[in-house]
Amino acid sequence: VALRRAEPGSQTFERLIVADVLDRKMADLLRICAHCRLNILVAGPAGSGKTALLAALARDMGEARVVTVARHRIFRWPSLTKVELVASSGMPTGGDAEPGGTPLPALLAAGAALQPDLLVVDSVRLEDVPALMERLARGVRGTVAAVEPETLAAGLGQSVDIVLRLGRGRDGQHRVVLIHDAKGAPLFVHEGGRFARRPATPSFAASVRDLGLGTALESVLR
Repeated sequence: VALRRAEPGSQTFERLIVADVLDRKMADLLRICAHCRLNILVAGPAGSGKTALLAALARDMGEARVVTVARHRIFRWPSLTKVELVASSGMPTGGDAEPGGTPLPALLAAGAALQPDLLVVDSVRLEDVPALMERLARGVRGTVAAVEPETLAAGLGQSVDIVLRLGRGRDGQHRVVLIHDAKGAPLFVHEGGRFARRPATPSFAASVRDLGLGTALESVLR
């Protein structure tokens, strides 16, 4: 018997909404953040769906220049404006890259040198955090990274504009359980079996207004 699940790197927002991973307003908020080139963290344990959310964000960017950085080739959809950088061409095994593979920080630097509209970084580990923090400290915009929950303790959560936290619900399914801004103010939560908006005004609201998407943001957060 062979069990095969769909490749997470092929996911879209519509599929994730149908699967109850997040709702439409949350997806619209992420679209706005990505198109405004805000810095985004997706945090969750292994197997919780971080890669699927990164893929949905990247695919939603249309003709924007997107560079993906990962340990293995997972973002496989064809696009003339996407560059995929991988540390290893082998199949994922849960460990580090194959011997001779390129370290993730080196790939991060190579991806940044291409000056993409969106730099998507999958599977950031504790040893990779200094390279990512250095990029964020320089004020570079448009980074979306998937991290393990423990890496947030290194200060990453305060170095980006918005954080998505994935967790397992009582029904056993992983989904977005919390979206908050850099100050920790909750914007959306999943509780009582449904997604709910919280009344906080995000700390990045002024940046979004300056880029002409203030009305769209207000509609999503209404």
